[in-house]
Amino acid sequence: MSKKKNYRRILADLGRELIDYGLTLGSGGNISLRVKNFIYIKTSGAWFKDARLKDYIKVPLRESANNIFNKSPKPSCELKMHIFCYRRRQGINCIIHTHPTYSIIFASTIG
Repeated sequence: MSKKKNYRRILADLGRELIDYGLTLGSGGNISLRVKNFIYIKTSGAWFKDARLKDYIKVPLRESANNIFNKSPKPSCELKMHIFCYRRRQGINCIIHTHPTYSIIFASTIG
């Protein structure tokens, strides 16, 4: 018998590792995981370092993102981008989108 995976735990641990490795700060970016017809994604305003299991919510992949934003807890504002990627690329099962400090600094200096 296979052991049921705790997808929220996987994402919470991954989020803390992103902070530990200096790949982002605070709530900079988001991560999500596709499991069949659902995705798990961080809620709006949750910081990677402090995010608890309840801060990763399960969202139906086929439901309109506009309907999901009216529910509580509110998903990341990047939900539409994640849903778009999953719908366009069936082989993608995880998205890691961060705002690395030095990349942000470099992008801000280009004028």
